[in-house]
Amino acid sequence: GIDSLIATTPYTAETLPSFVSPITRDGDENTSTVRSIFSSGKHYLPTNQLIPGRTAYGSNKNNIVFRYSETLLMYAEALVQGANNSVMTADEAVNQVRARANMAPLSGVTLDQIVDEKYAELSMEWGKRFFDMVRLGRYDELSFDGRTFTEDRAFVTYHQDQIDEFPILGEIAN
Repeated sequence: GIDSLIATTPYTAETLPSFVSPITRDGDENTSTVRSIFSSGKHYLPTNQLIPGRTAYGSNKNNIVFRYSETLLMYAEALVQGANNSVMTADEAVNQVRARANMAPLSGVTLDQIVDEKYAELSMEWGKRFFDMVRLGRYDELSFDGRTFTEDRAFVTYHQDQIDEFPILGEIAN
């Protein structure tokens, strides 16, 4: 986090570059939680926007669970993998997401382009990329820094005491 950066470099809290500063542009100090130290900050409500019921920086703000852009990209992915087109084309769905970000439209969208678009659009939203790669069987993209991710690690196994209590779990797992 920021404290270790200050401890291991010549920077001080006052001389850190603005992009790693613990102080937001609204003047809030953002160092008290793991999420605030290591996340993008998109889940926080500045104190200058507090109203009754919102009593602290970042409090009572809904976490993003599922966004419209993610829905559009899943729809496009389904279409390029053979689903029927009933509302819009895969190109239209992807380009709606790209238009919001002022990016040039694509045509003839491929699965790889959609996966890359999801990576860019949903970055810093924990787990999205991991579960896409597992679902698509792209385990090699989950291997890094000398560590190898394999298919047998894609799913968490049931504990034996759970299987003993609910035998159907053992049948499902096999």
